[in-house]
Amino acid sequence: MDWYAILVFVHILGLVFWLGTDIGVFVIGKFAQSPEYSVEQRLLLLKILVIVDKFPRFSMIFTLATGFQLGLMSKLLVVSQTVEWVVWAILLLWLIVVTIRLTREEHEVPGWVMPAEKTIGTLILLLLLAAGITSVIGDGPLLTTWLALKVLFFAGIFIAAILLEKAFGPALVGFTTLATEGSSEQVEKNIRSGMDKTYFWVICIYIFVFLAALFGVLKPAF
Repeated sequence: MDWYAILVFVHILGLVFWLGTDIGVFVIGKFAQSPEYSVEQRLLLLKILVIVDKFPRFSMIFTLATGFQLGLMSKLLVVSQTVEWVVWAILLLWLIVVTIRLTREEHEVPGWVMPAEKTIGTLILLLLLAAGITSVIGDGPLLTTWLALKVLFFAGIFIAAILLEKAFGPALVGFTTLATEGSSEQVEKNIRSGMDKTYFWVICIYIFVFLAALFGVLKPAF
């Protein structure tokens, strides 16, 4: 059995599923933002959005994991066995933490989960930046420039996702107020302002995912 080919398929499928479900989140968010719908309809759309948004988060993990293994198998990523096991431990811990957070009700999630997820995400971002930048300048673990740039695109996704979470804060406050007090001009302004800011970072994520996929398929020589 050609495990490399299977991993390539899973890696590409992860990117497709990631981008596809993320577009679903974008579209649902647009409808939930619209005051043309009743409060009940908009809150239902928001619940659906939260559910659909879980899939890109899992896809990100599987895409990075399969990409890491493909790099090792293709000999385009050279690290010590110790580093290899450390990275796999981080990825596994990340999967466990995300699974706990996304498969439980908010009040059932242990207090340590959110800080742990943020810490792991920051650590992975730093690893991606370090590997990508050092490899671009010719002294890193990635042996081709196209792969180093692809890794930096993934780092860009992490940065955009972090900024998206922050931008969504005002919109979340607006939706919470909508659920408790109903619609008003100020509530709609908060929702619209928050959602519009998140859309910018969502589009940035789409661009970085597209570029990562493009470089992975074309493997341009520099």
